[in-house]
Amino acid sequence: MIISECSGYSVDNLDTKTLDEAQSNFEELFIRIRDMMIERSGDDTLQDSDLDACHQIARNLSQHFKKI
Repeated sequence: MIISECSGYSVDNLDTKTLDEAQSNFEELFIRIRDMMIERSGDDTLQDSDLDACHQIARNLSQHFKKI
């Protein structure tokens, strides 16, 4: 069995994409979570740590639920 790990960042513009621009279920989840966090914070932008939290939540949900 081969196990590999990749780390780093790729440019995906998920910090600015709209729902209409989402190209996958993961992106839609990320954008919905991001928008909820922005609404709750009352600020127009999120810190990198907040965007990382959006990524982790969206990744977990997209891996564990096929239909949301």
